[in-house]
Amino acid sequence: MAARLAFSGANDLDQVIAIAFADTRILKLYLFSMTAWIIDPPVKRAGHFGLPTFNESNSMPNLIYRVISACGALGYGYPAESLQAALKGRVDAIICDGGSMDAGPFYLGTGTEYFEREAVKADYRHMVEAGKKIGCPVILGSSGMAGGDRNLDWMIDVAKEIFAELAVRDAKVAVIRSELDPEIVIREFRSGALRPTGLGPDLSEDALRESVIVGQMGIHPLMTALESGAQFILAGRSCDIALFASDMIRRGIDAGLAYHVGHVLECGALACDPGSPSDCLVAEVYDDGAAIFTAPNPARRCTAYSIAAHSLYEESHPQLQFCAKSKAFVILHLNQSVALRPLAHLSADRTRRS
Repeated sequence: MAARLAFSGANDLDQVIAIAFADTRILKLYLFSMTAWIIDPPVKRAGHFGLPTFNESNSMPNLIYRVISACGALGYGYPAESLQAALKGRVDAIICDGGSMDAGPFYLGTGTEYFEREAVKADYRHMVEAGKKIGCPVILGSSGMAGGDRNLDWMIDVAKEIFAELAVRDAKVAVIRSELDPEIVIREFRSGALRPTGLGPDLSEDALRESVIVGQMGIHPLMTALESGAQFILAGRSCDIALFASDMIRRGIDAGLAYHVGHVLECGALACDPGSPSDCLVAEVYDDGAAIFTAPNPARRCTAYSIAAHSLYEESHPQLQFCAKSKAFVILHLNQSVALRPLAHLSADRTRRS
């Protein structure tokens, strides 16, 4: 069977290709040297199925991390059966993005929520219930849709209600705020440090002073909360990928792989076929540098096409990627493929290995 080079953007000179396996709902990612793919078609190498491996022994790769993406945004809803299926086996974290810029600036400016309160409560309650039972971190970012202080406070009220109903008493809860004092931004404006990201109204000190401004957080505030022992994290405006990558990177997983896995997971089952943000998606990371995606809902599956499509999603220029080592841009060719032997030993049971 063939695996098409579908996407890039891992770390430094590494990149990821997608490999689909017949008769499964699984997709596996392998890290390769980028130069092997830019210059020539890939050559057969030592390791699993002719591929390089980070597991030096001849044993099966070991599962080192397993994470559940509940849905594309808290409030979209997801089948309870999907979450229950995803919970079978090891679970290291349950994570969901709580908001989006897609609905525009209204919800940040007004401090209101896009979704109905009961819908948000139902989605988060399932996550908390599972987290309490398992004892794993439950991470929510861009709380209350926009992640401003009022949005976050709204979500905290919902969470307190759920914690009381489920008798969550001894768990450590971290609240991470992202709203900025406009005067901080005004100082940057005066120094000429603010640059527009596109077309829009001209900035002024008065406009900034009257605005609600959030700073999008990356992995570090989330990692700090996890290191402090927080089980439940309610964060303000967050990079959706960072919500997933933070715990993986904290545990020593390659940052490139962690960010890419996070990018696939951030919209829930939208990366599946058929895709929908209103369903769960599971990712497993192994010690051979691979990640496996599984759709817990049997009505969906992960394919090379669906994962590749989502890997290119929201990328301004998917073929032009910045290489940190060489500090230059490289052009990736996305039309090469490699033949692989069938994975006779890989079964659906492997995706639920603890």
